[in-house]
Amino acid sequence: MGDIPIPPRFQVPCHFCHGTLDSRMPGIFQRVNGWVMQRSQGGGNAIALPVRSNEWACPACVRSEAAGTRAQETLL
Repeated sequence: MGDIPIPPRFQVPCHFCHGTLDSRMPGIFQRVNGWVMQRSQGGGNAIALPVRSNEWACPACVRSEAAGTRAQETLL
């Protein structure tokens, strides 16, 4: 049996490797923005008020990025 095709409305590119992902699948990462309260001791406390962006990434790329093992593609 072949793979079931991803309906076009759920096809999204990986931010890092540009591979095609299915945005419905568990384990896929979506970029979010939120709020951080600055602490007097330095650093910040994250507040769970995420705003979702239409950017997606596959788990392998996120793990590589977090570990610092992805190849450098830009200088800054």
